[in-house]
Amino acid sequence: MPGVCVPELDTKRKQLEKVKNEALRCIAGLYKTCPVDFLRLETNVEPLNDRLLKNDEILFDKYLRLPKNDSRRALVDNAKPTTRLGTRHGWRKMTTDRVNHDLPRDEYTPPTAPWRTLPNLKVEYVELDHKKAEYRMEELKARTLEKIAEYDPDFYIYTDGSTDDKQERGGAGMYIENCIGETVAE
Repeated sequence: MPGVCVPELDTKRKQLEKVKNEALRCIAGLYKTCPVDFLRLETNVEPLNDRLLKNDEILFDKYLRLPKNDSRRALVDNAKPTTRLGTRHGWRKMTTDRVNHDLPRDEYTPPTAPWRTLPNLKVEYVELDHKKAEYRMEELKARTLEKIAEYDPDFYIYTDGSTDDKQERGGAGMYIENCIGETVAE
């Protein structure tokens, strides 16, 4: 780390870098004598220290974009004095000098849900008293059909989506029919 000397941390990072390089050589099918710079180019994997510094800077900049009343923003804004001995420095101290504070930064604005910006679109949800998992499928279906029966729309649009617990192999579907029961889209 620039400007900070932490020998035991530096030693651990070097050990991790060595193990990472051995693994990359094995994965890429390269010889032990392959230069590290070529290994990084071939595998498109940056040095561990560079990656950690980059992640610190990205997180610091992300926090700078938050509203002033956010506790994470206060974490980067509050300048705390260093410890009495000045030998230990935290994430904020080590990162603040590397981040360009002169860059214009807009505060983070969460995205607006599309149904809030379209005046002719209304989204309704089936209110549940308990967690969805606590209901039987028949109960959920009955509540949903009750909610649908409250309306006299031109179209019925049904959507659903799911994925596995790792957020992989997901899928979604839709079914649209008009008010007289004809299928418009599947």
